[in-house]
Amino acid sequence: MIALLVFIVTSWLTETEPPHNVLRTLQNEPMSPLMDWFLQEPLLENQLISFSPGIGGVLLLVASAILLVGALVAAWWFKKTVIVGVLLVGWTLVTYSGLMISAGPGDIPVNLTVHDTIEEAIAVGRDNEQVELLAVFEEEQEEVFAVYQINERHLAAERLKVEDDGYRKYLDASVEIENGFLTGGDQFMDTFMFTTNDWVDNERASTYVSLGYADKDIESVEIELNGEWRDANVKNNVFIHVESTNETFPEAHRYLIKPINGKDLEVEKRQFIHEGHSH
Repeated sequence: MIALLVFIVTSWLTETEPPHNVLRTLQNEPMSPLMDWFLQEPLLENQLISFSPGIGGVLLLVASAILLVGALVAAWWFKKTVIVGVLLVGWTLVTYSGLMISAGPGDIPVNLTVHDTIEEAIAVGRDNEQVELLAVFEEEQEEVFAVYQINERHLAAERLKVEDDGYRKYLDASVEIENGFLTGGDQFMDTFMFTTNDWVDNERASTYVSLGYADKDIESVEIELNGEWRDANVKNNVFIHVESTNETFPEAHRYLIKPINGKDLEVEKRQFIHEGHSH
């Protein structure tokens, strides 16, 4: 009976929405050898598994229905425990095999298009908006952070993957300070916390993204998180700091702008924008 429940639950779980980021898990953990054996063809990068039964899967599921009906009939008419047990075990194995063999490569919910320029990449999905690239920060050999302005109102930043022939967008690696240039004054900054998208470098880590602007020539910007000061990347009046950690930082934090000519400006912030939602 326990084996029956295990087979039913595991086969059902292959067709249900998992409680975590599938793409992130698949990037960090190898696929189960059993699942790999049942798949009819290998998965591409970032490809999900879908329910797509073929002839074999349909025949097995039909056979499982026949076995289940047979078990019910045997239990009702003959009342033979051994026969019912054998039919239920057969139904369990056939159902499990039918569901597993019906799993196949599904959608790829990632934009795999490689764009020639950063400007082309950040403009995707913003056909009716005016996008102006303000600065590009090269963090690692395979990624850049692009900071840009939208409709002269919003300040946004996006992480892009560097390919041999251009730039590719991540599935979900962007932040936006809505109406920052309208309501933020001469300088503004917000910090976003991410846990389940492509800003995160590690499955268990949180990533804090601080993005801001100052209407002056900036020498440097420091951001205080968890009582420690970090240097932000600064270029063309905008600044950004990205940090992944297994810690959870207190929400109160500060940033310090040091202009080239003028007095240092320190501002205290009270809370993060959680889970990557724009402010």
